[in-house]
Amino acid sequence: MEQIRIAIKETKSTIQKAQEDIVCYYNQRRTLASMFSPRDKVFLDALDIKTMHSSAKLSHQRLRPFTIEQ
Repeated sequence: MEQIRIAIKETKSTIQKAQEDIVCYYNQRRTLASMFSPRDKVFLDALDIKTMHSSAKLSHQRLRPFTIEQ
């Protein structure tokens, strides 16, 4: 009975350490989102925008700088 309790305790600690390692690895590659304010200029990603170009590969990746209004 005591062996089972020890095994459960070791298993819980192993799982907790694995979760902490995953969190550390995940957070290494993340950055905070950029904060924009009115009158900032930003480029618009053209990935989901339909244009009049015949080929998506030949069209521009980013559209002109737009001014943020609010």
